[in-house]
Amino acid sequence: AAHCRSSWLSSRRIRAGTPPTTVKGGTSRCTTAPAVLWDALYQMVTTLFQLYEDEEEVMVDRAFNSCSNLRLARGEGTMTRKNAGLMRNYSDTYEGRVIDIQAHIKTAEVRPGSPKFLRIYFCYDPALHKIIVGSCGEHLENHTSQKIH
Repeated sequence: AAHCRSSWLSSRRIRAGTPPTTVKGGTSRCTTAPAVLWDALYQMVTTLFQLYEDEEEVMVDRAFNSCSNLRLARGEGTMTRKNAGLMRNYSDTYEGRVIDIQAHIKTAEVRPGSPKFLRIYFCYDPALHKIIVGSCGEHLENHTSQKIH
């Protein structure tokens, strides 16, 4: 696909709401290998940004997933969305307004603490033409992870 070609776009396309090693609600030691993190950020400012900016692309998640080693999830599951307490994890503030950061990209690694484990939660703002990162590194608590703890 045309969107899968690597072309460098300005890093100004992403605005971080929190530092890359911050987990929403507190700080954590980021165990993700730098190469994994930088690859994910690069794919966000190139492929993912281009897909969001393409007005003809209606299924950004499918298009991204078809050409990336990462996976894009548009949001959380039904049980998480029904729980107001858990949903507070998925809202952030950017330039004085509340944003929804349910969308996230993730590696295939499922073991937190692994150097290959990464979740980047974000909001795409079409008016600003920006991807706004709300949380980077660890998995935010959801209905499934709540059962594990």
